[in-house]
Amino acid sequence: MRFIDGVRVDSMENYAARQSEPKKVAEIGCHAVFKQIFEHNLFHADPHPGNILLTRGNRLGFIDFGMVGRLESADIMIMTDLLRAVFQEDTKRVTDRLLLLTNATDLEDTTALEREISDYLAFEAQSIIAGGEVGKALEKIVDVLSHHDLRLPSRFSLLIKALSTIESTGHALDPELNVLPIMRPYVETVIRKRYTADELLNEAQEYAFRILRMVRELPLDAHVLMQMARHGKFRIQFTHLGLERLTAGIDRASDRVAFSVVTGSIVIGSSWLLSSNVPGTRTIALAGYIVAGIIGLGLVISIIRNRNF
Repeated sequence: MRFIDGVRVDSMENYAARQSEPKKVAEIGCHAVFKQIFEHNLFHADPHPGNILLTRGNRLGFIDFGMVGRLESADIMIMTDLLRAVFQEDTKRVTDRLLLLTNATDLEDTTALEREISDYLAFEAQSIIAGGEVGKALEKIVDVLSHHDLRLPSRFSLLIKALSTIESTGHALDPELNVLPIMRPYVETVIRKRYTADELLNEAQEYAFRILRMVRELPLDAHVLMQMARHGKFRIQFTHLGLERLTAGIDRASDRVAFSVVTGSIVIGSSWLLSSNVPGTRTIALAGYIVAGIIGLGLVISIIRNRNF
């Protein structure tokens, strides 16, 4: 650690003495964070005014790296695709990239999510971005995800927090600051880099290595399966979906059959007692008829209430 001779970046009264201009410093601060994110993939996740010092000559010093974000190259690719799709109001691509970020590619029905994203892009996103608040626009997208019980991994939450915070800091220095023209070159550079000859060659080599590894492992996997089958350890497990209603229906039917048998037995027994002319059995027989009637009425009501099953 070492001492940095500086003041809080929002100490406007010190700018003249330190030969600095607030508007220039706001732009430099945004460049610094975007460079951390898109070039180094390691960024200060909480760049508020207390964590940025103004030294001299429009130079800045970042302190307090207690909250730092780290992204993989694939993360940057997805994020730049997402940003470009937001800028172009491409609902389908925005939805696809969000699902990649949330690892929810198996979501069966994306119609509701796409509809909400489309409405947001059409009525809110562009006005927010036009005001130079890209981070805020992404925060709103996160709110849309939460409506569908989807969550971003922590590293992307830190990224959005960093973008929103540096925008807020920049606007404190320059209320007219628009971060979009500052951010756009970084996004375009990442996208262009993906389609360079070297990058395409590296990607092709990676796919070739994966295919080669799969081909090499295939005989071993087949041998293991044959050994398991030979020793009786090879099992195939099926998961039956949607059988809960059928099972419940069978249970209800069996219960009704049981109650019907009991009711019939009570009626037969009561009739036998009534016809036996044994003293005292008439009262028991009538009680049996009453019980059988109550059970029968209950069965009828149950059948009517659950007739859809």
